[in-house]
Order: sequence, then C-alpha cells, then structure tokens
Amino acid sequence: MTSSKNVRAVVAQKLAWFQRGNANRVRAELAILRRGMGKNMDEAPETWRVVLALLPEDMMGKSQFISPAESAVFNALTLFAMTMSGKDIRNNSTHQAGKSLGAAAAEFTIQTEGLDEEGKSRILPRLRRLIAADSVEEAAVPLRNVVQLLNQKSIGMDFALLAQDLCFYSTPNGRAGVRLNWARDYYSRMNREETARRQQTATAGKAKSK
Repeated sequence: MTSSKNVRAVVAQKLAWFQRGNANRVRAELAILRRGMGKNMDEAPETWRVVLALLPEDMMGKSQFISPAESAVFNALTLFAMTMSGKDIRNNSTHQAGKSLGAAAAEFTIQTEGLDEEGKSRILPRLRRLIAADSVEEAAVPLRNVVQLLNQKSIGMDFALLAQDLCFYSTPNGRAGVRLNWARDYYSRMNREETARRQQTATAGKAKSK
C-alpha cells in the first residue's frame, strides 16, 4: 500500500507551489479544484489534470477504482481550494503546517463557546458525525461541514496532514487510528487552554490580594 506519509509530502509540495507559483495559474488551478467540491473524484474530470499530475505512478489506481492516495489528495486539495475562495494565498493561506483537524476544531470551540459549554458546541456534533463515518466517501460531507465552520472563523489547518489522515482512513485499522488522533489533538488543545486560564486566574487572584 502507498505510504500515507508520501501522500502528505506530495500535497505539501503542491501547497508550497500554490504560495509561490505564477499567480494566474494558481488562481486557475484553485478554481478548477473548487469545481470538484461535493463530488467524488470520478465525477470531477476537470480536476484530474491538477490531482493526477501530482501523483507518481505507484499512487495511482490500477483499475476502474479510485486509489486511496488519489481520493485523499483530491479531497484535501478541493477542501483547501474551498477555503481559499476570495483570499490572497500569498498573505492569507488557510494551510497551517502542523495543525491537525482535531486541534483546529478545539480552537474553534475555544473561540466560540469557551471551555465550559462543550455541549453547545457547533463543531463537536459535526466532528462526531465525521468520526462515525466508515469510509472516506461517507466522511466527505461531515468533513466539509467541519472545514466550513473552521473557515468561518479564519482557522486554518494542515491540509497535507489531512491528506495523510484520509489515506489512512481508507482501511479499518488506519481509520481507528485517525479517529483516535483527532480526538487526542482536540482534547489536548482544550486541556492546554484550560490550564492556561487557570494559571491566569490564579495569577490575577494573587495580584489582587497584594
């Protein structure tokens, strides 16, 4: 099976090109990718020249079926293109290397609901629906909903890492690991925020008592 880390490297290279490539060509390719939103890759032939041009032969499918790498790259790049609509990619890219989907979702919760109203979070129900999906195809809609919410608050994420996660998601064992990592990253970020706020409260209390 194709290494998911190789998928991440391929997408990272393309994202880097988007930021430094010819501006007209970049805009054109992002527009092509946006036309693939809400579709499976086999329903969006206009995107193939962008997606398939990235992939070495060992990542491409060998039959009429889409390979895990093809699906992962297609979904990650079309989501990135969606978030870049109307933005200046050189100065306002939504790709933030190292920030996972789980960490970005936690940032959304912190910005919008705080730490004490998790049950009212708008993103957690969508994240749970995503985690419950049993295939990349089933995950596509809840994933798009999560990314759209993040984009509303200008919260970026690592789209190359997302491609890697989606490639892993194509197998049952890989899917379980991705789900766990998203949950870990979400609650780890929430716990760090809670610790920081407690420290701030304690520091403020000490200052008042002096």
